[in-house]
Amino acid sequence: MSDAVDVDELQTWLEDGYASSVRTAYLILGNRPDAEDAVQESFLRAWKFRDSLATGSSFKPWLYRVVVNTCNSKLRKEIPHRNRRRPDDDLDDVAMIEDPSGASRSPTT
Repeated sequence: MSDAVDVDELQTWLEDGYASSVRTAYLILGNRPDAEDAVQESFLRAWKFRDSLATGSSFKPWLYRVVVNTCNSKLRKEIPHRNRRRPDDDLDDVAMIEDPSGASRSPTT
């Protein structure tokens, strides 16, 4: 695969899955900074192991599992002894997230 194709494929992944991934991670982890960190880690993992996805399979359910597993791992290992939910965090703030391409989008799109 050429580098240009890889970049286009990664951009498509980010555009299609970033907002919903951050929202999912936020619901699991309870705050936006941890959620964004988990999503970045998830996308790196997914990208690294993208060849393990069966040809013709949809990447969205697979990416969702990677995000959930990364969040669960963070809960077990990295943030077990602190209060994860900040009082000023509100799920409404996550309802509209800026995607990596710079355009605001709703997590349901």
